[in-house]
Amino acid sequence: MSLRWKPLRTAGTAALLPILLFLLVPAAAAFAAPRLALLPAVAYTPETGLVLGAYGQVVEAGDSLRRERQVAAWLTATTRRQAEAGIRPEWWSAGNGWAAQGELSYQHWPSTWHHPADDDITAAFTVERSKLELTLRRQVAPGLFLGPTLSRVQESFIQWDATFPHHDEEGVDTGLGAELAWDWRNSGLWPTRGMLLTGRAARHGQSWGADYSRWLLDGRAYGKLGSTVWAGQLALEGRGGEPGYRALPELGEWLRAYEDSRWLGPWALAGRLEARLPFPLPAWSGSWLAGRAGLVAFVEAGTLAERAGELGRGAWRPSLGLGGRLALVKEPRLNARCDLAWGGDGLALRIKVGEEF
Repeated sequence: MSLRWKPLRTAGTAALLPILLFLLVPAAAAFAAPRLALLPAVAYTPETGLVLGAYGQVVEAGDSLRRERQVAAWLTATTRRQAEAGIRPEWWSAGNGWAAQGELSYQHWPSTWHHPADDDITAAFTVERSKLELTLRRQVAPGLFLGPTLSRVQESFIQWDATFPHHDEEGVDTGLGAELAWDWRNSGLWPTRGMLLTGRAARHGQSWGADYSRWLLDGRAYGKLGSTVWAGQLALEGRGGEPGYRALPELGEWLRAYEDSRWLGPWALAGRLEARLPFPLPAWSGSWLAGRAGLVAFVEAGTLAERAGELGRGAWRPSLGLGGRLALVKEPRLNARCDLAWGGDGLALRIKVGEEF
C-alpha cells in the first residue's frame, strides 16, 4: 500500500471495495495457523483531505518443503471520494509442487505523462483502472517452475490536460502467456540467500482489445554479509507489435522515485541494489520491538528505448533512497516499510507492507 490516493466516482465500484477487503476473511480461514498483520493508515493532504485506510496480510509459515502461503488485502478512502482496494493471494501446495498467485484490484489514480523525447513536456491526467492477474506454476524439476499466466486490465482516462495526447486510448486489454521460473530463494517473504530467475512471454490479441506481444526477464539475487542482507535485481521488459500507450513498460515499476509518473517506452532496462540491515532499539523500547526494526539503503537506475538494441544509449534515470523497516510479523518476517526516494522528479515517500523485491 502506498500513501497515494485516487478519486472514486462510480457507485458500482464503491460497492466493490468492501467486498474485496472482506475476501480476506474466508481466504484466511483456509490457513492452518495464520498470522495476521495490520497496518492502519491515517493521513491528510490538500489533494485528498482526510485519508483513512488499512492494509491486512495473513501469513502461514512454511517449512523446508513448502513456501509461505499468504493473502494481502488493502482498502483506503478519503473525504474527497478517492479510494483504492485490492486483494493479492499466494498459495503453495505440499512439497511446492504447485503454486498459484493473483491480484484483483481497483484504482482511480492521478498521474503525470512525460513526453518520450522531451522531459520538459508533461501533462497531468486521472485514470480509472481495474486489474485481474493470475499465475499458476507447476514444479517440473527441483526449483524449476512452469505455468500459464492471465492478465486483464480495463482502463479509462477520466480527466486530462489539453496537452495529454493519449486520452482516447482506453479500453480492455487481455493477455495469455507462459512463465518459466528458477527459484532457489530460502523464503518468499524475507529472502536472505538464493536466486530467482523469471522469464515470461504473453500475447495480447486483437480479439481481446489489443495487438502486441510482451516479454519479461527478471533476475534477483540475495546474500548475507555479517548481519546485512544484500539484494539485487536486473529486469528487462519489452513489447512487440502495436502495444499502444497503456501497455508500454513503466520505469515506475522498478524505480521508487518515479512510481507516480509514467515514464514509458517499448523497451525498459532497470537495475537496483539494496542493503538491508538490522537497527537495534534501546532496551526501554520493550520486548515486542526487540529484533523487529531495520534500515535500508537503495540505489536504482533505469532507461528506456524504442528498440532493444538501443538500450543503454539514452539517459538513465536515478532513484536513490533510505528506508525504515518494522516487522509486523516476526516469523516468518513480514515488514512494514517506509522509503524516501530521490529522483529527477524530486522526493517521493512510499509506505507499504513487504519488501520491494
